Amino acid sequence: KMNVMSYFVLFLSISGILVTFLYRDPLFRETLRYTLQGIFLVPLFYFSIKHHKHLFFRLLNTKAFIKLGQYSYFIYLIHVILINILEELAFKNNIIALIFFSLLGSLVYAVLLDNIIDVHFRKLRKKYR
Repeated sequence: KMNVMSYFVLFLSISGILVTFLYRDPLFRETLRYTLQGIFLVPLFYFSIKHHKHLFFRLLNTKAFIKLGQYSYFIYLIHVILINILEELAFKNNIIALIFFSLLGSLVYAVLLDNIIDVHFRKLRKKYR
């Protein structure tokens, strides 16, 4: 069971991550930002493993989040490229449409790669384990 100190550490961790996204200094964003995000993620990982049945973390074990975790690397690979293409082609002045179609396109790309390419590598992994 999580105690008050655990919730406090969790709050600081989440707050720290949010601050790294909100602080817009270019030097910070290209240097210290990712290091701090990694440090702030450690308590989240710890608590999500130690208290995996807690309501806050149970969501991470749902089928939808597990599947999203499988897709996350493919989404990471395509999202910036897709944002740049969509911004140039159609959505330079419409941020809502840009976000929506970038997210949708990244997700479609991830699902396709997972089902067309990665499925074969999963079979190989099972075969040679």
